[in-house]
Amino acid sequence: MNTVKKIRNTILALVLIFTSNLVKSQINFGGGLAYGTEIESLGFNIRGGYLLAEKLNFNGGFTYFIPREENMFKSELWTADFDAAFWLDLSDNIIFYPMAGLNITNYTIQPLYDQGIEGIISDGDTETRVGLNLGGGLGYRLGNTVPFVEGKYIVSDFDQAVFNVGVLFMLQ
Repeated sequence: MNTVKKIRNTILALVLIFTSNLVKSQINFGGGLAYGTEIESLGFNIRGGYLLAEKLNFNGGFTYFIPREENMFKSELWTADFDAAFWLDLSDNIIFYPMAGLNITNYTIQPLYDQGIEGIISDGDTETRVGLNLGGGLGYRLGNTVPFVEGKYIVSDFDQAVFNVGVLFMLQ
């Protein structure tokens, strides 16, 4: 069998496996509150995902942390996360999920007013870094609603732990 046929057959097999699981899949969306340990600020999280075969959840989310003012500077932070979580049933309603994924963090620092002091940032500074999310959570199934708590550690130049409390709504 030549290479082209092997690739074609592999792609066909993956498509068949994927589409056979679509019947058992669900789209979910939701959000909640977050707290970042390094920014030391409360944030708001929105997320959407795709639960495949009732076990593997792929989701994307965005968290915006409330800006902080300290030492004559204002700092802002937002994150975009793309995670995979494996849902394990601890009981009929309780779900535990380990998760891992990609994180993009954007951090901006700006002076509250023009300082006019040499060596002090006068226009502000913005940095974006890519990192890795590692964590887990607990959810409680209430029909098509899943309240959850989760914690994760972002491994990057902007390391921090983030804790989330929220709710997911499952669409069928």
